Amino acid sequence: MRASTGATNTQATVVSVIDLTALDRKLTGLVGQVKYSVSCIDGIEREFDSLSGLLEFDNARSRAITKLRLSASYWFYLTIDSDPISNVSWHVDGDEASVVSTRDAVIAFLAATRPMYYLFASLSWFVTTFLTTSPILIVGFLILSALRSPHQPDRPINWVSVGAIVLLIWLPILLGFALTRLRRWLFPMASFCLGQGIARHNRKSFIRVMVLLAFAVSFAASVVATVLNSR
Repeated sequence: MRASTGATNTQATVVSVIDLTALDRKLTGLVGQVKYSVSCIDGIEREFDSLSGLLEFDNARSRAITKLRLSASYWFYLTIDSDPISNVSWHVDGDEASVVSTRDAVIAFLAATRPMYYLFASLSWFVTTFLTTSPILIVGFLILSALRSPHQPDRPINWVSVGAIVLLIWLPILLGFALTRLRRWLFPMASFCLGQGIARHNRKSFIRVMVLLAFAVSFAASVVATVLNSR
C-alpha cells in the first residue's frame, strides 16, 4: 500500500551541521541517497550529490545560502527558504512504513532546528509597530500631562507640545518599518550555519542578546514610569 504526506508552514529554522548530519543519516536509511541543492545570494544555484559535498561549500557572505533543498529519488523533498511566509515545505511518497518514519524524522528535525527567537522572527509589521509605539506613547502622554498646570486646567496647550505628541505618534510608525527590516536581518526565518555562516550566526546571536536586553530595560522603565505617575 502506498501513502503520502507533506506540509508547508512558516517556521524560523537554524540549520546546523550536527542536525543536518543526523537527518541525512536517517533519511539515507529510509529514502536512499540524499542530494542537496542551494540557492545563493549571488543568484546562482549549486547542487551537491551528498552532504559531504555541501559541507565543503564555504558559504561566504558574497554567495551566502538563502535556500536549501534536500531530495531523494522522485518522492521525497524538504525545502527551507528565507522567505517570511511559507518558508518550509516537505513531501514524501512511498510505502506506509517509510512514509511514517520519514515524516517523523523531518518533524523531529524541524523541531530541533527551531531557534529560541522564533516568535520574534514571525512578528508582523503591525505587532512590531505596536511594541515600539506603546512605550513611546506612554512617555509622550506623561510629558503632555506634566506640561499642563494643575492650577490652570483651562490654559491652552502649547502647540509645541502638541507637535511633539504628533511626532511621537508618527515616529513609531516609521520605526516600525525600519525595525521590520532590522528584524528580518537579526531574526531571520532561515539561518544556515554551514561554512562561514557559522561565524555570521554567532555574531548575530550576540547582537540579539543585547537588543533583547535593551528592549526589556526600556519596557520595564515605561511600566515603572506609568506606576509612579498614577500615584
